[in-house]
Amino acid sequence: SKEEAIMRISPSDVENALFPSIDWQQINANAPIKQIKHELSDKLLGSGLAAGAAAATGIAIFDADRAEEAAKQNKD
Repeated sequence: SKEEAIMRISPSDVENALFPSIDWQQINANAPIKQIKHELSDKLLGSGLAAGAAAATGIAIFDADRAEEAAKQNKD
Protein backbone atom coordinates (compact mmCIF):
# COMPACT_ATOMS: atom_id res chain seq x y z
CA SER A 1 0.00 0.00 0.00
CA LYS A 2 0.98 3.64 -0.32
CA GLU A 3 1.18 4.03 3.45
CA GLU A 4 3.39 0.95 3.76
CA ALA A 5 5.75 2.27 1.09
CA ILE A 6 6.06 5.61 2.87
CA MET A 7 6.83 3.88 6.17
CA ARG A 8 9.78 2.12 4.51
CA ILE A 9 11.51 5.45 3.85
CA SER A 10 13.95 6.34 6.61
CA PRO A 11 14.74 9.90 7.70
CA SER A 12 18.28 9.46 6.35
CA ASP A 13 16.84 8.51 2.93
CA VAL A 14 14.97 11.81 2.87
CA GLU A 15 18.04 13.74 4.02
CA ASN A 16 20.25 12.11 1.37
CA ALA A 17 17.77 13.04 -1.34
CA LEU A 18 18.22 16.73 -0.49
CA PHE A 19 21.91 16.81 -1.44
CA PRO A 20 23.38 16.70 -4.93
CA SER A 21 25.10 13.56 -6.10
CA ILE A 22 26.87 12.41 -9.23
CA ASP A 23 24.83 10.50 -11.76
CA TRP A 24 27.64 8.36 -13.16
CA GLN A 25 25.47 7.02 -15.98
CA GLN A 26 25.01 10.55 -17.34
CA ILE A 27 28.76 10.98 -17.81
CA ASN A 28 28.84 8.20 -20.42
CA ALA A 29 25.46 6.54 -20.83
CA ASN A 30 26.96 3.59 -22.73
CA ALA A 31 29.57 2.66 -20.11
CA PRO A 32 29.04 0.74 -16.86
CA ILE A 33 29.71 2.68 -13.66
CA LYS A 34 32.87 0.68 -12.84
CA GLN A 35 34.43 1.61 -16.22
CA ILE A 36 33.52 5.29 -15.82
CA LYS A 37 35.12 5.47 -12.38
CA HIS A 38 38.25 3.82 -13.77
CA GLU A 39 38.41 6.31 -16.67
CA LEU A 40 38.10 9.23 -14.27
CA SER A 41 40.53 7.90 -11.65
CA ASP A 42 43.56 9.59 -13.24
CA LYS A 43 41.67 12.90 -13.12
CA LEU A 44 40.74 12.63 -9.45
CA LEU A 45 41.88 15.72 -7.57
CA GLY A 46 40.95 14.56 -4.11
CA SER A 47 38.50 12.60 -2.08
CA GLY A 48 36.63 13.14 1.11
CA LEU A 49 34.34 11.68 3.66
CA ALA A 50 30.68 11.62 2.74
CA ALA A 51 28.94 14.04 5.05
CA GLY A 52 25.52 15.50 5.51
CA ALA A 53 24.24 18.85 6.54
CA ALA A 54 26.17 20.86 9.08
CA ALA A 55 26.02 24.22 10.74
CA ALA A 56 28.50 27.05 10.79
CA THR A 57 28.67 30.49 12.32
CA GLY A 58 30.59 33.58 11.40
CA ILE A 59 30.61 36.08 8.58
CA ALA A 60 31.00 35.63 4.84
CA ILE A 61 33.37 38.03 3.11
CA PHE A 62 33.41 38.16 -0.67
CA ASP A 63 36.27 40.61 -1.11
CA ALA A 64 39.91 39.55 -0.68
CA ASP A 65 41.05 42.87 0.82
CA ARG A 66 38.23 42.90 3.36
CA ALA A 67 38.90 39.25 4.24
CA GLU A 68 42.57 40.02 4.81
CA GLU A 69 41.70 42.99 7.03
CA ALA A 70 39.21 40.92 9.04
CA ALA A 71 41.85 38.20 9.50
CA LYS A 72 44.29 40.80 10.82
CA GLN A 73 41.66 41.92 13.31
CA ASN A 74 40.87 38.29 14.29
CA LYS A 75 37.24 38.57 13.29
CA ASP A 76 35.30 35.31 13.02
